Amino acid sequence: MKRWFNNNVNIFYHHFCKKVDPNDKRHGGELVASVLKAQGVQHIFTLSGGHIAPVLTGAEKLGIRIVDTRHEVTTVFAADASARLSGIPGIAVVTAGPGVTNTITAVKNAQMAESPIILMGGAAAGILKGRGALQDIEQAQLFKTITKKQFIVEKVRDIVPMMKEAFQLAQSGTPGPVYVELPIDILYPYNIIAKEFVSQTSSKTMQGKFVNWYLENYLKNLFAGAWDGELDLKPLPVDIPYPTESDISKAIDLLREAKRPLVILGSQSVLPPVGADNLRKAVEELGIPCYLGGMSRGLLGRNSPINMRQARRDALRDADLVILGGSVADFRLSYGRVFSKKSKIIAINRNKEQLYKNAGIFWQPSLAIQGDPAKFFVQIVDKFRSTNKYNVDTEWVKMLRDRDQEKESKAMQMASGKTDQHLNPLKVLSTLDETFDEKTVLVADGGDFVGSAAYILRPRGPLTWLDPGAFGTLGVGAGFAIGAKLCRPDHDVVVIFGDGSLGYSLAEFDTMVRHNLPIMAVVGNDACWTQIAREQIPMLGSDVSCNLAFCNYENAVEGLGASGIKLDANENDKLKEMFQEAQKRVRDGKPVLVNVLIGKSNMKLLQIGRSLLLSSSSNSRITQQRQYELFVSRRTLVSNTDYKRFLIENAYIGGEWRPSISGKQFDVFNPANNELIGNVTECNRQDAIDAVNAAKEAFRTWSSTTAKERAQLLQKLYQSQMEHSEQLAQLITIEMGKPIREARGEIVYGASFLEWFAEEARRVNGAILQSPWKDKQLTYRREPCGVVGIITPWNFPNAMITRKLAAALAVGCTVVIKPAEDTPYSALALADLAEKVGFPPGVINILPTSRTMTPEIGNYLCDTPDISVISFTGSTEVGKYLLKRGSDTVKRIVMELGGDAPFIVFNSADIAKAVDGLIVAKFRNAGQTCVCANRIFVQDGIHDQFVTELSNRMKNELIIGNGMDDRTTIGPLINDRAIAKVRSHIDDALANGAQLVQGGKKVNPDDDRCYFYEPTLLTGVNESMIISKEETFGPVAAILKFKNEDDVLQMANNCRRGLAGYFYSRNYAQIDRISRRLEVGMVGINDGLLSTCEAPFGGVKESGLGREGSHFGVDEFVNVKYVCLGGLQP
Repeated sequence: MKRWFNNNVNIFYHHFCKKVDPNDKRHGGELVASVLKAQGVQHIFTLSGGHIAPVLTGAEKLGIRIVDTRHEVTTVFAADASARLSGIPGIAVVTAGPGVTNTITAVKNAQMAESPIILMGGAAAGILKGRGALQDIEQAQLFKTITKKQFIVEKVRDIVPMMKEAFQLAQSGTPGPVYVELPIDILYPYNIIAKEFVSQTSSKTMQGKFVNWYLENYLKNLFAGAWDGELDLKPLPVDIPYPTESDISKAIDLLREAKRPLVILGSQSVLPPVGADNLRKAVEELGIPCYLGGMSRGLLGRNSPINMRQARRDALRDADLVILGGSVADFRLSYGRVFSKKSKIIAINRNKEQLYKNAGIFWQPSLAIQGDPAKFFVQIVDKFRSTNKYNVDTEWVKMLRDRDQEKESKAMQMASGKTDQHLNPLKVLSTLDETFDEKTVLVADGGDFVGSAAYILRPRGPLTWLDPGAFGTLGVGAGFAIGAKLCRPDHDVVVIFGDGSLGYSLAEFDTMVRHNLPIMAVVGNDACWTQIAREQIPMLGSDVSCNLAFCNYENAVEGLGASGIKLDANENDKLKEMFQEAQKRVRDGKPVLVNVLIGKSNMKLLQIGRSLLLSSSSNSRITQQRQYELFVSRRTLVSNTDYKRFLIENAYIGGEWRPSISGKQFDVFNPANNELIGNVTECNRQDAIDAVNAAKEAFRTWSSTTAKERAQLLQKLYQSQMEHSEQLAQLITIEMGKPIREARGEIVYGASFLEWFAEEARRVNGAILQSPWKDKQLTYRREPCGVVGIITPWNFPNAMITRKLAAALAVGCTVVIKPAEDTPYSALALADLAEKVGFPPGVINILPTSRTMTPEIGNYLCDTPDISVISFTGSTEVGKYLLKRGSDTVKRIVMELGGDAPFIVFNSADIAKAVDGLIVAKFRNAGQTCVCANRIFVQDGIHDQFVTELSNRMKNELIIGNGMDDRTTIGPLINDRAIAKVRSHIDDALANGAQLVQGGKKVNPDDDRCYFYEPTLLTGVNESMIISKEETFGPVAAILKFKNEDDVLQMANNCRRGLAGYFYSRNYAQIDRISRRLEVGMVGINDGLLSTCEAPFGGVKESGLGREGSHFGVDEFVNVKYVCLGGLQP
């Protein structure tokens, strides 16, 4: 209907504005070709198909070379290589259906390699969409997550503007693939489409006449205005982020301070428009030692004194400044673990997500610049030219060069050794390297053999090395080589294959022969997936699926018209001559494959599988910090990250933003500097009455919505929170002081409950029970309780709300929220997002108020019968009060109260991991969490060692500062009362015999406006001290020594609170015993961060009632109703 309407409202357009000539032989394929020609495209890679033939014929007429391959995936790989080497987006054109779907792996590879390509896919005619046409599928949907944009061209006149935009987008910002869908009816000439779709004879029936009339109008609208006037083919401007002058000045300051700087360059550094040659000049003039990766390999030529190739991990350990020029802290840099904690890091990347990848876990940029890496180095050098030239310490360069040469010598020694059979792969590669001239382009496609090649072979110059990139795709070889040879026809192109990867490319030797593309391929044939087998066999004791055969690949390519050479042990002394023979055949115009039978070497160089496996030794730490620190990969791309848009001063009641009835306001201060953030309306009892009435009224309709409707809104709220995550994180830090890294983590953590309960909403089910009577059916259902009053603390101003709110909304309850007086803005921001995504008025209500008015509102929420449930997080004392107050109306009270968590370290523990866990469990949020480790018990056998390790880590890792500084790990306490409590606990402990190891003082003790307290370590603590009896809620680690299990359990359980507990042990029998005997609601074993939306959160004893999160979370907000249906026929 929509398409019918859109077509017919355009009748005026094609009848009166833009006439259509039915005899015009021009077609849409020619328009596509015209745009390609104007953009400088010289090659199209394709596999033929009827849907796309007009594009190919149109391009051929304009002199664009058409290269048809044997598989669609090769078209994209070839386009990828073409884009990398030419600087012009690569073009792949494939037919509809399977033609398009066959490209997906290659498109994803191009996305991760940041290659600007345009994939054009044929498609069924627009009028036949969804009607069962041949190869008609929703193609664009398949590319939503792997391309920058998906265009579907619906009219011929839209071809040129959409194609121009596709070129612009592919090259702007972070380059990447763009998908353009070209339905068949916009590509062929008018008369051909008319014959296909419009009846050539008049119909006698009314219906037939209407159908013909409709089809004629549809067709005319397709072609109307396509060739009117002169076509505007001028390319659109490309938008590329560049470093600012401020960025450059800061970087220069860091460089001048550095004694041992190091540069790590990635593929992004050689992207246009700066160009690899200009980058090379800048890097050489700067003179800082470099490691080159990806497409930047070869940038500095074969023998540059500053190009280091070996011992990178050692160099990173010793460097005091590391510059990441387009390199990413992913698996290739061990997720950032390779960086020294003492190093300063300058990261430059066009892509914000890649810029901060894994930051906050193992590394942190001292200066993060979203901009073009090559431009950064050019600007740096220009700046130094205008001031004082930058000089690198020659001793530092010499040390790295000596290490490099030492490793190179060892590799050469290994190359001279013998293998179990066939040829030594390292000797093969070393000999091959000797045969390359200065214009050779190398293509890498494979695992173990190719990994060794990356260390042995030396690319001769800029843009002479092609590998798949971060995705690690096998099968790129032939496509990359074809694209490279077309871009560099006067260069030798050599592909290094593993025998596993070669299988994907064999058929393309036919393509090379047909298109006269003489390419040399060298395959390291060891009849095995060696890289996989090397890990699998020792770990799992089996080589299943790892073995191949020593295939005669040389015969296979000869069958396709190429030339084949086989090398085995018999040619050990003639390797150079045989490679030179292969070169001669290539230069004579024929593709050649050299099938080299190799044995196993002991050189384990580039092993992605191994690096991933080794990194899993820290996987528990990654899992622990997943919710709170692995935030950057999901950082918002919102251009305005200013939190100030969420400084809302009014209450949110019944869908309206309104001041309180009293008109009064209260002040909100930033605890980091005690400066006023703003004024917020001070709600009172009457405002609370209005909010409860609004929620009660909204409950009538909200409770009757479907679970699917509620789930969709929660999902939208989740997405909105993630889109605004940086603004919301800044808001948290400004309001309550926690480090921005933790605040970002809280936003992800808080959002996870919105997502989780969006899914749980559709699983709140009842059941049919087995009846003892034949004439009765027994069922039960779970129904929403009604209006929920939510009272939340300041320490997690977002997550403590979403954990309660999402569960209540999911089952159909409405809510009235009283946020903490210190942090009202985060609650109001959440309401703002909820309103914008479509939550109905009255479903969510926010009552900000001061500390003075809090009791009045809290009392009303407990007293009114219109509130069915109170969900509270806070102190045990307040929880007890609410429980008593709510008893008059028999109100359900859900409470998460104080913790006083024990943290036990047994003699069998891994001390380093226990310290890791304690740093998180104790000092996260400056110790201001309900699950914070308050009483730290360390067994006597490891006590001294543990204390020493902990003290060292605290000194090196805990950095006090304003939370908005990315380097900060310890923010302020919330207010002066918190400072006083921490001080009193420390004073009492010291007065009763505890020893102060470090810390123990307020920062700037004479400044009443300063709420920072030094991270403090106490030993010799005992049970008689206040710090062992009360939650400190501050950055104080109090160590109690113990002798045995019974003693520590008696001390740990000698407490009326039991929220969380932690212990570290490698004795599995002990783990089972302790986990059973600890009197807490949650236990972290060898783990210091245990909260996640999937698990039930709550305590025992006086730590609360009920559970939050997990599938138990909805139980607190539903009533179970039993229904007995009688009078049935037995």
